[in-house]
Amino acid sequence: MAETNWKRVATHLGELSGEFTPAQRDLADALGVPLAPGTPMPVAAALLRAHLTGPLLLKRAQPVDEEEYRYLELVAGEAAIEVPPQEQIAQRDILEAWLEVAWARRSVIHLERLSPERAGGHGLGVDRALRGPRRCGLRVGPQVTRAI
Repeated sequence: MAETNWKRVATHLGELSGEFTPAQRDLADALGVPLAPGTPMPVAAALLRAHLTGPLLLKRAQPVDEEEYRYLELVAGEAAIEVPPQEQIAQRDILEAWLEVAWARRSVIHLERLSPERAGGHGLGVDRALRGPRRCGLRVGPQVTRAI
């Protein structure tokens, strides 16, 4: 069943993009993989997989090209997160982990900005405090919510 409480969704997305887990830290320490403080969980997982590619005979990840990295920079900017330089994101698996984090954080930003709530049980409404230069109707469910 889909989650209908945007605050729980935002919290969950925030947790998914949070700092590495104690288990990831323990594994990284045992393998000698450096994890900087604040490294997001998906990125830590990708770094650990990259380190284990050879020993576990995993499929080698594709390299990251300039366009892919520029897209990451764009999304990271929208999400207000800093990403490492392209030289430190050598594999697509690591880039995709950073994208996962950026998409999650960007979603949290937009959820908090919109603050969608149930409107009389007939769909989603939008916080009336939301203002913007463009105004258009948003139709969700059987009613039209306030103009955005």
